Amino acid sequence: GGIALNVDGAEITGEVLLRAQGELPFRASGEVRLQGARIGGQLACVGGVFKNGGGFALNAQKARIEDGLLWRKVRAGAGAYNLNSAHASVLFDDLACWPDIGLDLDGFSYDRIVGETDAASRLEWLARGTRDNGAFYPQPYGQLARVLREMGHGQEAREILYERERLIRRETRARGRIVPNGDVSVGLHSIWVDLIHLPRDLWHALEKWVVGYGLKPWRSAWAFLLLWAACFVLTLAAWRAGEMAPNAGPLLSQAEWQRAFETEDPPGTWAATPVGTSWEKFSAGAYAFDVVVPLIEIGQVSAWGPLVEDAEGTGWGRALWIASWVFSVGGWIVALLATAGLTGALSSRKD
Repeated sequence: GGIALNVDGAEITGEVLLRAQGELPFRASGEVRLQGARIGGQLACVGGVFKNGGGFALNAQKARIEDGLLWRKVRAGAGAYNLNSAHASVLFDDLACWPDIGLDLDGFSYDRIVGETDAASRLEWLARGTRDNGAFYPQPYGQLARVLREMGHGQEAREILYERERLIRRETRARGRIVPNGDVSVGLHSIWVDLIHLPRDLWHALEKWVVGYGLKPWRSAWAFLLLWAACFVLTLAAWRAGEMAPNAGPLLSQAEWQRAFETEDPPGTWAATPVGTSWEKFSAGAYAFDVVVPLIEIGQVSAWGPLVEDAEGTGWGRALWIASWVFSVGGWIVALLATAGLTGALSSRKD
C-alpha cells in the first residue's frame, strides 16, 4: 500500500534494472514510481513481480526511456500499471505478461516493437489498456497502427484502425443513448432519442459493411455486385414475362416491333421478338448495370423500360420500376462511400 521505489523526475544516464539477478527474483510490494523520469538506457523489467493492491504497482507516467522498455517474464499482480504519456524508443514485450486489468496505455508512444505484431494479439493487448472508468481512449490504436505500418505490416495496421473506428462509433452510440429505468417518460424519451439517431446509426452500419470505415474500400465491389445481381434477377423476370417494353423511337419504328403491336397481346410477344439489329438490343445484365452504376450510361435504360400500367400483366414490370429507384439510390450510396473511403474521408481520427 505504500511506495516501494520513488525516482520521480530523476535524470538517469544508464539503465534501470528491475529484474531477477541469478536465483534472486525482483519483487516490489508497493508502488514503483517513475513519473517524469528520464532514463538514458533501458528500463528492464524481466523476471520480476509487481503488486500493490488498491494502488499503482507501476507508475511511469510521462517517463522517457531512450533505449526502450523491456517487459518480459513479469508477473503482474494486483494494482494499476500506468504508462500514460510515457515514451520508449523500442517496446520489447511479452503480451502474456501485461495485466488483464488496471493497465493505462493512453498517450503511451514508442517507435518500434520487438515482439508480437499480429493484429489479433495486439488488439487483445489494447483492449486491456484503453478504458478508464468507462471512458474509451482511441490514441493507443492509432499509435500502434502507425508503428506497424512503418515496420511494413500494412495489413495488420489496417485491422487495428478498423477496430478503432468500430469502437469509436460504438462509443458514440452509447453516449447518445438514454437507458430506460422503468419510468414511462424516460422510456418514451429513450425511444425518441433512438429514432433521432437512427439515420446516423444506419450510416455507420453502411460505413462498416460497404467500405470497412474507409479502410477496406474493395468491399464496395461486393456491394455493387449484390445490387447488380438483385436487379438482374428482377429485370430478367420482367423480360421473360413480357413486361419490358422498348421506349425509344428508332426501336419502336422497326418492322419487327410494328408486327408485335399488331398482335392481340403485344407485351406477351416482346420477350420472344427478335431485337432489332440497328438499335440497342436488350440485355438483362446490361440493364441492371445501367440502373445500379451511377454516371455510366450504356444505353439500356434509355432504350428499354418496364411496363407499369399493364393490368393483365404479372406485376414484374411494376416491381422492377419501383425497385429501380432503390437500386439506383443504393448505387449512389455505395459509390459515395467508396469515393470517401479511397480518399480517406471516413476516418474519424488522424493517426
